[in-house]
This record gives sequence, C-alpha cells and structure tokens, in this order.
Amino acid sequence: MRCKRETGLAAIRSAADTEVQQGVIKAHAADFEAFGKTRQTYLAAVRRVLDTEP
Repeated sequence: MRCKRETGLAAIRSAADTEVQQGVIKAHAADFEAFGKTRQTYLAAVRRVLDTEP
C-alpha cells in the first residue's frame, strides 16, 4: 500500500479511467441521450401507475 501512495497510483488510475469514460460518453452521446429520453418516458409511466388507485 505504501508504494501505491508514494507513486500516486490510485490518482493516476482514477484520472485514466475518467478520461476513458469521458471518451466513451462523447463517442456515444446520441445513444446516451436516447437512453435518457426512454428512461424518462418509462419513469413517467411508472409514476402514473403508482399514482392510480385500484
């Protein structure tokens, strides 16, 4: 563990992971937007069902 702290491995790995994730998000921005819209539609339907009395 001391070696990891001294070399900053965790911070370096975290920064690299973040960079990769941001690249994927940019490359698939339209897919993420479509997913978000579909999710919002789904959640709205769930709310309507849960608010309905039998």
